[in-house]
Amino acid sequence: MKPYSKLLPGIVEWTLQQGKDEKVSAGFGCGYLFLDVCGFTKLTESASAKGHYGVEIITNLLNQYFDLLNEKIMQFGGQIIKFEGDAVLAAFPCAEETCFCQMQDCLQAFNRELQELNLRLKDKYGSNLAYHSSMGYGISQVIILGKPNWHQDYFVYSPVMVPLYTVFEEAGSNECLAVEYVPEQNLAANLKPEEIPQQAELVYEADFFPPEITQRIASVSFSGELRNAAILFIGVEAAKYIRQGDYETINSYYCAVQDIVYRLEGMINKIDYTDKGLILLISFGILQTHIDDIERAIICANLINNIESPLKAKIGLTYSNLYAGVLGGKRRGEYGIIGNGVNVAARLMTAAEYGQIVFTEDILFSAQSRFEVQFLRKETVKGIKEELSFYRIVRELPEFLNSYQRQYQDKEQVSYQAVTADIIKKIEEKKINQVLIAGEHGTGKSFLSWQILSRFYAADQKIAILVLDEFNRHDPLILHRKFISNAMELSDPLAEPEKLKAYIRETLEERDAEILFSALGLQNQSTAITDDSGKKIDLLLSSLQNSLNRLMQNYDLVLLDNIQWLDDLSVQILQKRLEEESIKPQTLILTTTEMPAVYQAKANAKTVFLQLQNLTQDEVFMLIRSQIPNITFQALDYLYNLAGGNPRFIIELCAQILSHFSDPDMLITESNIREIQNKGLLPYSVENLFMIKYESLSREAKEILKKASIIGKGFTLNEIFETHSGISQSEIMPVISELQNNEIIDITTLSPEVQYLFNNALMRQAVYSTILLGEKVSLHNRIASFYEEKYGTLAIRHSELLAYHYHLGENAEKALYYAMLAANQNQKISNHSEAIYYYQIALQHSTDLAEKIDIVLSIVDSQLYLGDVDVAKENLDTINPADISDWELLNKYHFLRCRIYYLNGDYESVLNYLKNVTDFTGKYGEQINVYQLDCLYRLYRIEEFSALLKNLEREFQKQAANTLQIKAKNPSLATLLSRYQQISEEQITEEQKRYLYLLLKLEAISANHLLNTGHYQNALKSLLFQYDLAKALKDDLSLRIASSGLGIVHTRMGNLDAAHKAYVEAINIADKINDRFGFAKVLSDMATLNRRMGKHQEALDHFHRSLKIFESLGNLVFQSVVLHGIGDVYLQDANYPEALKYFRKALKIARQCKDLFGISFEQDSIGDILFSTGKIDEAKALYIKNLKLQKKIGDNEGIAHTYGNLGNVARKENNLPLAIEYYTQNIQLTSEVGDKEGTGKGYFNLALIYEDLNEKEKVVELLNKALKCFQQAGSANLIQLTAKHLQEVLQGKEEEESKK
Repeated sequence: MKPYSKLLPGIVEWTLQQGKDEKVSAGFGCGYLFLDVCGFTKLTESASAKGHYGVEIITNLLNQYFDLLNEKIMQFGGQIIKFEGDAVLAAFPCAEETCFCQMQDCLQAFNRELQELNLRLKDKYGSNLAYHSSMGYGISQVIILGKPNWHQDYFVYSPVMVPLYTVFEEAGSNECLAVEYVPEQNLAANLKPEEIPQQAELVYEADFFPPEITQRIASVSFSGELRNAAILFIGVEAAKYIRQGDYETINSYYCAVQDIVYRLEGMINKIDYTDKGLILLISFGILQTHIDDIERAIICANLINNIESPLKAKIGLTYSNLYAGVLGGKRRGEYGIIGNGVNVAARLMTAAEYGQIVFTEDILFSAQSRFEVQFLRKETVKGIKEELSFYRIVRELPEFLNSYQRQYQDKEQVSYQAVTADIIKKIEEKKINQVLIAGEHGTGKSFLSWQILSRFYAADQKIAILVLDEFNRHDPLILHRKFISNAMELSDPLAEPEKLKAYIRETLEERDAEILFSALGLQNQSTAITDDSGKKIDLLLSSLQNSLNRLMQNYDLVLLDNIQWLDDLSVQILQKRLEEESIKPQTLILTTTEMPAVYQAKANAKTVFLQLQNLTQDEVFMLIRSQIPNITFQALDYLYNLAGGNPRFIIELCAQILSHFSDPDMLITESNIREIQNKGLLPYSVENLFMIKYESLSREAKEILKKASIIGKGFTLNEIFETHSGISQSEIMPVISELQNNEIIDITTLSPEVQYLFNNALMRQAVYSTILLGEKVSLHNRIASFYEEKYGTLAIRHSELLAYHYHLGENAEKALYYAMLAANQNQKISNHSEAIYYYQIALQHSTDLAEKIDIVLSIVDSQLYLGDVDVAKENLDTINPADISDWELLNKYHFLRCRIYYLNGDYESVLNYLKNVTDFTGKYGEQINVYQLDCLYRLYRIEEFSALLKNLEREFQKQAANTLQIKAKNPSLATLLSRYQQISEEQITEEQKRYLYLLLKLEAISANHLLNTGHYQNALKSLLFQYDLAKALKDDLSLRIASSGLGIVHTRMGNLDAAHKAYVEAINIADKINDRFGFAKVLSDMATLNRRMGKHQEALDHFHRSLKIFESLGNLVFQSVVLHGIGDVYLQDANYPEALKYFRKALKIARQCKDLFGISFEQDSIGDILFSTGKIDEAKALYIKNLKLQKKIGDNEGIAHTYGNLGNVARKENNLPLAIEYYTQNIQLTSEVGDKEGTGKGYFNLALIYEDLNEKEKVVELLNKALKCFQQAGSANLIQLTAKHLQEVLQGKEEEESKK
């Protein structure tokens, strides 16, 4: 079989060989069998679980079905004439009485074969294939359309077609309904079967396919590809003309569509005639990739709707990832595209009215930047679960600044601020009249232009914006046409030549108008341009420049965006203008991807040149934070390394990341980004930028790059040889050089062998996403086997690499083995993001229920470490504890259930849940005891807490001493740690670490208790030991907790530098281990430190970021803590209404959580507001009530604060002795707990009493003590206040003494 013969049915070749000029076959009698797959949704959903490759799996599945069907159709004398998604139309050209028997026999034979195919599909996908079908007979004609300079296509017409396409839906599963045949006059003579060949025997690639497609199919390695594409599904109202046999009108319309499509560098993939009329399927992104394929598709659809023809169209538009390749069986197929986007576009076309272009919300942003759109309705589409929002294109908008404003108004400028300001100033001062901005795609040329223009737009200056597209290179005088288009408000003024002529005559001088008419092809004869010197070209350019200047005369500023796409004549005109020294009435701003050397060399002195570079790391971080405020430092670094400094990449990636989370305030960690990346969900626009570069490479370079993307971000030549057999060293080096010259790869190491690295990880991902799954599976298996053999007995040290490749190679046994190794290793070192990734791989390949439960529990464990509490709960809820037979695994389940309650701040539920748990043995039972202890403390069940703490300390110390072989009775924690540190790392056992870890947890709970009760010195001692123990155990989570605690105790003791250092270490650890809870907790603690230092705005910023994270985590207790902190800031600013609002919110949550310390804090703070607003009696009553609670729970810090408050009340009531008593008690308690700021406040308040008593010496003494305390505490506002008051007292004292 010749390489292309299977791509055309024999019926088309027969038509071509008839030799008719109009390429319409003679009428002939023919039977038709139409089969459509039913029940396909379940298979589609199963395949879609593969994500990006679901469409490929569906295609492979359909091709098995089509191959089987085609063999039976050909066996019984038929031929498939069209593949239509999951349906086919087959022709049986023969006599009526014969063809129905043939079609019925064909279906019976096919049904038998289909049963065997379905057995295989059932095993793999859990479902099978069935069809519903129709058959009929009628006079037929083959119609071949199209221009030879593009390519031809065909469709088959018969009156039976419309009923054929409607009746099948009434058929049951694997049932065929016959369409009744009504005899017609002039019925063509029946043909003998041998008169029409079953398939084409000659090669027609040059006639029926674009050259780019024939080259792809000709490649031995081509098996299809995955591509991003915009799809136009067009229904043309042509039934009347087809029935009349007016194929000239049809062909004329089709040729007009061809001219539009191929000028815009798209492709017509199919034409067909169905019950929906004449159908055209057009794609942008299949023939070649452009960054603006969506915009091209919309422009194409607009132009199609404006074709002068009696035929009218309605159009559905989508954009998605599609399979592009040969569809069908071994002996008959078509080059086509398949994917959900095609199906949705078809539904949109059906929903549209003639003259409409209907699309969905996913391309709304692209459409709105250039077109006026209108919302139509929401509708459910077959095969898609969610409702889709339908929109229609109203018209192409003139290129005004507001379209740029829609795109850029919410974007923060993070670079070139000074340059932008300087350019604006120079334009205002008339020092420049031309600005030329150059930079690669995505570096921010248009954004920077908007930053400049928006300043003048706000000042009501007149601005013109002309955006040039790649296809404008073929449009003569595009600048003139675009200015005219804006002025006339017409998308294509050449479509209305009389209006255009009138406008030009009205605007230009007569001679310039005549020359422009000629240049635009608006008159038959060229205007003569001669002079004595004969400089015809110069005169032409001069005239056209005059006319361009006249067209621009009403504008103050003009933006020409993307001048690299100017036509040659416009380039010459623009260059001439740039060279002239004369003063221009308007300023030109030009953008381009490359700075033209000729412009730089010849432009006048009033031109500014600006070459945009990628953003610096700091600028990237600013840009990311403007898009994702809640993001960890690790995630920032990861995104920077992923996207580099290209602003567009960064913005698109940020939007893609946020689209995966329903809560926009969720803290985004590195693990979140990795998870999205592992799914291959690169934004289409970013992927396309890389694909443009990829498509410019040689065929050999593309093949090597594909193989390299399989291997990973880095690769060696030996690895390439393993995946690309048959290539030699001498053959590969020129290809490597080509990739290096194009800055796609670079050398990263030279020893022990040269390793190459993708310069951008996104490039590797973009290339990888184009490779078909079948090829990937094979190559991943080959490279995994290569590594396994290479590393031999050390293979387990490379478990991550082997798990990755065996997983993608679909080798379940080895993928499971290596994934479990990799997951356990990562979880052991607290690398929980990676652990989850490999556990999930293992879960996909595991078949044993107990093993699956163990894996899910391990995933939940790591997710809780990362703060993904809701996700962890969803996973844990999938497990029925009744299915767990192993007691240790069951205790792990109980432990994880308790952790979920605990991390949500629901301590009561932890204790209630544990009432039904009887076994507290084993490592998980012991950890459950620790959670029980902490919850008892937090619910202030002190007696139970103290008893359990004593028992656990005794038991864990005893077990630790045994494992560490310490014979001394009741050894101290310091002794246990010292002994542990003496053991070499290789000899340390899990048992030894386990009991020290449990003691570490007890120490953390004790330290928290000491902090809350104001015993700061003891708390500091405990936290320092906790820090050392956590470091020895290499337990990052406990190290973060200890560092955070040290920050708190240092803050309260006034050691602010030490506090800041501790917090920085804590937040870096939280960031490193993706600890969302810890990150939010430390942010809140740092906010408190900022408040102490008088940095109130920074404090509020940190508090609000922290609050958003705690809200996304659902942790009520710490929401209350943060709300209290915000209230405290407002209280210090004397903004009492705001402070009261936040304290009341915090109090409500504290009561809900039964958080007695929280209730104490809020009542205390609300009392302060009542006092400050003059409600002394209410404040006093609340202070006394709160003092009882504080004494009950042992809140020494709170008691001290309340004594101070009661002192304030007594002073206000003029009961000075009582005030002195309260203040003295306040000073005594705050000194005991080490609260420097609190002690300073006591001295200050006591000084005010003695000031009332006119004891100046005592006042000075107390104020000096207060000032010293505030200085030690670093309390900036209070230092300033005290120093000022002390100075006033001293001045007053001096004045009194001088009077004496």
